[in-house]
Amino acid sequence: MSNAGLIIVAQAIHQAANFQLDESESFKFVFQELRRQASWRELPVSFHHFRDKDGAEVDLVLESGQALAGVEVKASATVTTADFRGLRKLREAAGPRFKAGVVLYDGEATAPFGDGLTAVPMRELWESRQPAHHPGTIA
Repeated sequence: MSNAGLIIVAQAIHQAANFQLDESESFKFVFQELRRQASWRELPVSFHHFRDKDGAEVDLVLESGQALAGVEVKASATVTTADFRGLRKLREAAGPRFKAGVVLYDGEATAPFGDGLTAVPMRELWESRQPAHHPGTIA
């Protein structure tokens, strides 16, 4: 391989090592992973979006039976209480149906934000345990 070829390969490796997803790409990955994991459940899970009249929104609302959970996706490495605005509005609107609200972010630590609201590193979706047996997979 020529020196120019080595430089191109080195640049590609450097770019791959520093690759970060933007918020829309992160959302797509999270949505696909949640759909995959929802397919393992006995009760069906439907996916929705929440937006109130004031513009507060939640990226994903998961509904199973009478239970609702909200998921916000942030490409940021930090989370603040402001990131939970839509989840708090969803909790108010849903009442007792609301079971949990999660901000998935590009950080390292799981942190409680009170009253069923939690910040969770996005990687937990992929590092979490899979079911012992799933049809169509090798156990």
